[in-house]
Amino acid sequence: MNKLKGSQKDKVKQFVQWTQASERTAMACLAAHNWNLEMACDSYFTNPDQFVPPDERYQRQSIDRKKIEQLFAKYASDPDDGADTNRIGPSGMFRFLTDLHLNATD
Repeated sequence: MNKLKGSQKDKVKQFVQWTQASERTAMACLAAHNWNLEMACDSYFTNPDQFVPPDERYQRQSIDRKKIEQLFAKYASDPDDGADTNRIGPSGMFRFLTDLHLNATD
């Protein structure tokens, strides 16, 4: 990161903050998008595995997708939000925030 310009370093820091990706991933993604932060973030969230270096992929593979899907289903299946289980509705989101001990108005 030492060879980057000041504005590029700022973009790397912002990218890391927004995506929780590593600096190496941030630099690779930003460089692939001519240092356009918005385009790089959009592309990263669309396909994060495209920019994660091979030696960092093992960390991503340790995520249990089944548990994530179960957590999502828990809040997406709120009867007050209707039958659409492809999204978390207002009631499900309120329960989610309550379970996290967060104030829904914040």
